[in-house]
Amino acid sequence: TLGVYAFQLIINLLATCLFPISCLYFSKNIRIAFISAFLLIICLSWQYWTTALYTESFFCCMIIIFTYCLFGISKKTNLKYLYAALCFCILLFARPTGILLIPVLICLLIFRLFELKKLLAAVVCIIVLATGFFYLLHYEMNSAASFDFIKPFLERNIICDVPDKPINASIDLYGNNLNGLLLFIKQNPIDFLKLCGLRFIAFW
Repeated sequence: TLGVYAFQLIINLLATCLFPISCLYFSKNIRIAFISAFLLIICLSWQYWTTALYTESFFCCMIIIFTYCLFGISKKTNLKYLYAALCFCILLFARPTGILLIPVLICLLIFRLFELKKLLAAVVCIIVLATGFFYLLHYEMNSAASFDFIKPFLERNIICDVPDKPINASIDLYGNNLNGLLLFIKQNPIDFLKLCGLRFIAFW
C-alpha cells in the first residue's frame, strides 16, 4: 500500500543520512565517509531492493540505524544505549535473524572489557553470554515449527525456495534444530562452504 511504501522510503532516507556519520566514526576521514554515502546512493540495485522487498530492506536499513546508535552518537550521551536497545528490538521484530547480532554485541562488550583491562570479567562474560546465546538460539530454532532450517541446505537453495540438485539425505536424519544444522555442517563441510560461497556471490 501507499502508506507502507512511504514508511519504507522514510526509513531508507533516515538510514542513508545516518550512514555517512557511522562511516566517519570508523574511518575518521570525511572524504571516505562522503564517498561511502555516495556509493550507497548511486547503487541502483540497493535502491531498487529497498523498495521491492519491505521486510528485508527494512531490516537492513534498521541495521544501519542500529550501527549509528551504537557508534555515531556521542559517547557522552547515555541515551545512545537506550536508542540502540530500541532499534535492536525492532530488528528482532522485523526479522528473527536479528538474533544473530547478539554475538556481535557480545564481542563489542568483551573488547570493551579488555580495553579496561578487566580480564576476569571478560572471561566470565564470554562463558556466560556465549552459553546463553547458544541456548537461546537452540530454543528459537526448536520453537520455529513453521520453518525448516535444514531443507534449504538439503535442496541447495541459493535463492529462497529455488532448489538446485538436492543432497541425497532425509530431513529427519538431521532434525529441525541447531544440533541438526551442526550435524549437517560436520557431515557435509564442502557442500556447506560451497553453498555459502554461492549465496554470497548471488547477493552481491
